[in-house]
Order: sequence, then C-alpha cells, then structure tokens
Amino acid sequence: MACFLVIIENGNGESEIVAVGLFGREDSETLHWFFEAFKALNPQWEAVRVTMADKDIKERQVVKQQFPLSALHICAFHTLQAFRREVSVIKLGITKGEQETALDILQRMAYENSEEQYQELYSLLQMSASQSVVEYFNENWHSIHAEWVIGLKWLHGNFFNSTNNRAESMNCKLKKLVERFSSLEEFVNSLYSLIATQRNERERKAGAMVQKHRVVTTCDEASVQYSRLLTPYAYDRVKEELDVKKSPATHTDAQKFCTGTDYCACAFSTAMLLPCRHIFALRDELNMPRFEQALCAERWFLDGYIRSYGSPGNVDHDEAEPLQVATRVDERALSGPQKYKKAAEIALKLAEVAAQGSTASFKDRMKVLETVLESWRDGKEVTVALMRSPQPLTGLLNGCDTMTSIDATAEEYLSEIIAEPEPSISLPGGSCTNNEVQACEQSDQENGEPTVGPLDTLEKIKVPVAMRKCGRPKGQALTVIGLPKKRKRTGEMPYAKLPLREKKIKLLTWLTGAEKAAEAMRGKLLGEEMVEQRPHHVPDDIRDECVDVSLTRRFFSDDAWQAVQMVVKMKKEEPWKCHECKTNLHDEKSVMCDWCLCWSHQTCAGLKQTPKAKLWKCRECD
Repeated sequence: MACFLVIIENGNGESEIVAVGLFGREDSETLHWFFEAFKALNPQWEAVRVTMADKDIKERQVVKQQFPLSALHICAFHTLQAFRREVSVIKLGITKGEQETALDILQRMAYENSEEQYQELYSLLQMSASQSVVEYFNENWHSIHAEWVIGLKWLHGNFFNSTNNRAESMNCKLKKLVERFSSLEEFVNSLYSLIATQRNERERKAGAMVQKHRVVTTCDEASVQYSRLLTPYAYDRVKEELDVKKSPATHTDAQKFCTGTDYCACAFSTAMLLPCRHIFALRDELNMPRFEQALCAERWFLDGYIRSYGSPGNVDHDEAEPLQVATRVDERALSGPQKYKKAAEIALKLAEVAAQGSTASFKDRMKVLETVLESWRDGKEVTVALMRSPQPLTGLLNGCDTMTSIDATAEEYLSEIIAEPEPSISLPGGSCTNNEVQACEQSDQENGEPTVGPLDTLEKIKVPVAMRKCGRPKGQALTVIGLPKKRKRTGEMPYAKLPLREKKIKLLTWLTGAEKAAEAMRGKLLGEEMVEQRPHHVPDDIRDECVDVSLTRRFFSDDAWQAVQMVVKMKKEEPWKCHECKTNLHDEKSVMCDWCLCWSHQTCAGLKQTPKAKLWKCRECD
C-alpha cells in the first residue's frame, strides 16, 4: 500500500501532517475521493494558496480540479531531474556538447527571478539549442513555466518553499519508525506515535513562548513590537529586513518593485507575506512608524500559534493528571573496553568473596568457577540458581546426567539470575541442593517433546558478506541536472584556470563594458555600436597569448565582430606598457601577473630577480 501525506507549514515555520491516506492503488479516482474527504473535514480548504507536487499527470490534474484557487507548483529538484532524464543524447538524438549547452540554459531558467529574465533565456535556448530540445521544451515545459521557475513561484506566497523537502523529511522520519514488511496495525501505531511526538513538541514550544518572553537586544521600538506580535520564525525574517542599513540601492529597489507604505512587489514580501526592507525605507522617508500590525499576515501571529497548540498556562493544576516519571534504561551497545572494565570489576569482587570461608568451601567454589569458565570458552551459556540449603557441592556435578547449554552462534546472552523460593531444585538424574552456584545442562527434550529455540531458526539464516565498493560513487561529481559540480572558490583564480563562462564574461567586459556583457550572457545579440572601438580604452590584457577572443564570436553580429577584430588588431600594434609606471617596457626585465595579465617592470613590482614560481600575482591581485 502507498502512504499519501498532506503536509503544511505552520505559523512557526514547522511541518505539520494534516491528512494521511493509505492507497491500494494510485489512480485518479482514489485521489479524487481522498481530496473530497479532506475538503469535507476541513471547511477552510479554500484558504490553501499553494500546492507543491511533482510532475505526475494524474496527481496534477486532480489537484487542479479539487483546488481551483490554489497555485500548483512543481518541485525544483524533480524539475532538474526531469531535464537530466529527458534531455539526453539517446532520447533526443543530440551530441554531448549540445546536451551540456541545453542543460546549462535550462538550469539557469529554473533559478531565474523574473519573467523578463526567463524570456531572455528562452530566446537564447531557441538560438543555441538543437531543434529537438526546443520542441521537447515547448511541448512539456514552456506553457507551465510559472509552475517551476523559482522566481515566479514566489509571487504566489509559497514562503520560499521551492522543493518538497518537508515531505521528504517527514517520510524519512516515518521510515525510521516503521520497519519493512510490517503489518497495517504496526504502521498505524508508528504513525500515531510520530504524530503524537510532534504534537507534544509543538505544545512544549507554545508553552515556552508563553512562559518565557523573548529578549530583544536592539533599542528599536518596532523590533520589540514585532517580537511580541510574531512567532520566533517570522520575527527572525522581519528582523533581517529591519537590520538592513539604508543605502541608495534600497531606494532604487523600492522604485523598481513598485513599493507602497503597506505593500511591495519584491520577492520577500510576496513570498512571505511580511513587510520588507523597501516598505521600511519608504515609511522612514514619510516619517511613518515602522510597526503596523496590518503589514503581517495573521498566520504568523504569536497568539494564533499558541491557540492552535494550546497554552500550558491555562491548564488547571488541580484537575491535572499526576505526573509519572519513568527512568530511562540505557540499552546502548557497549564497546570491547567497556565490557572488559565491567567484567573486571565483578571478577575482583568475586575473587574477594570466594577467598572467604573454609578450604572445602573454597575448593567447591573454584570448581564452579572453572565449570563456568570452560562453558564460556566452549560457547555455552550457564544458568545460575541460588540454593537455600548450605550443603557441600562435592559430587554435585557427577549426580547430574546432562549439562544445560545453549549454543551462542549469533549473539552473546547475559546470564540470568533466578531466585528460587523452594529449598531445593530437582534435576534429571538426582536432587541438588546448595547455596552456591549450580551449573547444569538440561536435555533438549522434556517429557519426550522436542523444544525448538530461537537459535535453531537463526542458524538457517545466511547473511551475505559485506563487499566494499571500489572507486568513486556514480554521480558524485555531478549536479542534479547532470552538469559537473563547481567547487566553491575561496579567492580569485588565475585567468588560465577560469571556467569558460567566466572567461567569456571577462572578454565581453573588456570589449563592451559590464552592462553590455551581462545583456549578452542573457542572450542579447550585441551590435557594432556597442563595441568599444577606441584601442586605448581596451585593457592590454586582451592581447595576451593565452586570451582567445574567438570565444565571444556568437555574442556579436557580423558587423560587430568585424569591429572587435579591428580593435584587437590595433591594440596588438601598440607597445607594451608597465602597469605600475605606465611607461613602455622596451627590453627591460618584466614580469606578468597570471591573474590580471598585466605586465610590470621587475623593479616596479618590487622584485630583485625573476620569480621562480610558475604563477605570480601582483600587488593589486594579492
């Protein structure tokens, strides 16, 4: 059976299970019945703003029919996974290079923040990708791009939930409680155990919010008021916006996003339904108070969260049930040194007690200890019993027909000490009475009937030998969409080691400027008027032997490319100049920085001799 979970995000940013379905089959009729039952039990179902699901056709159609006012989103992880699976060399008949180019553009499209940026990348996809990739994208993804582009999903107030990680986390917790091939009764018990545990944790947090007031270290009155109004999760998000310092960029963004005193079209305000930095900046300019309760959605209010989970402060202590405290038994597995230490402590006490008493008693005790030692060496377990009658143990073992032994082939079992109220114990073959330790073996058959122990079943189980995996795990060096992972750099890299994309950006910046380079990387074709045609305004770096200007050919029109070739040719005819003193290098000793590709006199660079290292960095790049 399939377990279908419906999870929401509560006012404190926590995941909460609101519905569970166990399906014998996952078809449209079953899902339709499930959502109808959910709506009948939840009158506020129309308040659902966003539904996160994967790209399953049956599930998507049913959700759209049952929740027409809710925006249906696709998980970002499953989106990239689908791109990697479908845009392949075999399925679309493309080359490996065409596949990597298409996947790179599709990945950037999935993470775009606006409709304009998406349309620019869509135009770039149509120009750069093969026809089969474009046809597949138009047929399956372009018409529903508002459901999988992250920036467009924020507009519906999804609280920055771009994946179904909340459901995956809940599924992982449930798998830890439910064993494989468990019965339905066991599954239901484990499920209710998980729900009860989460409920108790929510109630504990709600009680802590009532009993303990949050300490706000800032002197801002608005921050204090928001801390009393909102839950800790919502207040932390608002505090980040309050702490943003005023800057020209903040005012520019406020004009860009069409900001008012009580609304803003930026990503944070539309996704979280909370006031953003642009609203605070505008209210400061208009001398309006930063705090206003209407700026925050009611779902984030602290009193609503406490009402939902109940306040422990309202419980009547006279009618409360008595608290039962249970001591937790530590059943953790012991290591070898820990076992030896515990056994040594008991052995020392045992030797001290055995040495007490008469010589005859000591000999009997030593025989018992030797019997226990030999049994343990042979892999047998010994049963210990206490005898009330203090009679000598001599001849005790000879009077017993057999010894009780259990083959310990799978696990080690702890000795069980049994206190017998009778004055003596009868054994097969004779009666044994003593207040000392008695080791005896019982027959595998009692009263003529064979007994089957748990170890008889364990002996038939064959555990496969653990095999070590050789080599690197498959897919470790790839992202979700299938492109190579980019290592996080701690600093700048030499030009020769830069990724191809960064080399293109640097070249376009030298030839056209930063703004035009950004437009070109988004798919805009650069014209002749956008090219810098004054050679003295183009950096000397562009004529270095390790610079390949042809990498930028596809970003320029034919006329613009001719202008680029002309300015590069004119630049190469100019003499090299020192980056420090701005004079010609001539035949003097000079050194090149492998980061910025600038040449300098050795004396100007502060060097007495030529560097021996393969790579050298100038003062500006250091």
